[in-house]
Amino acid sequence: MQTTSNLQGKINSIRFQLNSGGHPNKALQRDWNTEGAEQFEIIVLEQIEYKEAEAELDHKDDLVLLKQMWQDKLIAENKLLY
Repeated sequence: MQTTSNLQGKINSIRFQLNSGGHPNKALQRDWNTEGAEQFEIIVLEQIEYKEAEAELDHKDDLVLLKQMWQDKLIAENKLLY
């Protein structure tokens, strides 16, 4: 589970790393190689929409909090997280 302010760039980067065998998460890379790309789906869990005046601000703290909330929720549902 990752956060980013550049959504499409992050998705492209993750796919490139996995397809080239160089993703830093070794468990995810192993499962990607074993199960095949078609068994995986990259899902955007939530996006924060900001007003134009807020768009240039640093929202890292918001993303960290949102990530923690989603991790807690998915772990409670016994979901496998990489």
